[in-house]
Amino acid sequence: MNPKDIPILMYHDVSETDNQWCVSPQSFEAQMSHLYKQGYKTISLSQLHSILNNRETKEKYVVLTFDDARKGVFTYAFRTLKKYNFSATVFVVPSWIEGDVPDAEKYSSFMSWDELSVLSSTGWEVGNHTLTHKNMVELSPEERQHEIDKANEILKKRLFTLPRHFAYPFGVYSDVEEIKKRFLTAVTTNRGVDKTPYEFARQWICHDTNINQFMRLLKRPTISLCMIVKDEEATLAQCLSLEILAAKTAQKR
Repeated sequence: MNPKDIPILMYHDVSETDNQWCVSPQSFEAQMSHLYKQGYKTISLSQLHSILNNRETKEKYVVLTFDDARKGVFTYAFRTLKKYNFSATVFVVPSWIEGDVPDAEKYSSFMSWDELSVLSSTGWEVGNHTLTHKNMVELSPEERQHEIDKANEILKKRLFTLPRHFAYPFGVYSDVEEIKKRFLTAVTTNRGVDKTPYEFARQWICHDTNINQFMRLLKRPTISLCMIVKDEEATLAQCLSLEILAAKTAQKR
């Protein structure tokens, strides 16, 4: 396997909640069982970064990521991953952990700091998903810096470790230079396996992703979108329209 083809899977929650971002515990178990039976091993984003420029590897690797630090990840995913000796990265929005959650994000609950501490102490990497999950494109440079640095400050205080990895809220961004100064890698919501530095693409795993679709996401690269937005007036809707276009293009292949 070429390290640049290692898939990074993007999850949000593992729960019985009927929401597009919530994978059922049964589906998640089936997905992890498939990885295990096919000989996949999980590696961290730090490990991926260290081997990215290597030649082909005989091992089959996959990177698991969970955005938002939702409760079901601790309740269900943690137990399942432990069963298969897998680990993952969880991207945390500190204000949500502390109860300041917008209505749109209340489709499921969040972990506690104690639960995040357990994950961190058992080999999971904890990443920065900004302080309040605002659209970075709509913020001033000073506001972006506050969102990133304050989240880092809280995560270090609570979990005794400084995050090395970053996830862009909504997957959109205008400048990777400020991210390069603080982090080893950054992940987007661009679909595919592209490993452009600080713009890692990920494969989406959602509520309706069946096992056959899951298997295909592991095997074939899909369209990867570069969502660097140079126009400050660009919106999330524009970025989502690009995702829709990519999906239609992929279907024609």
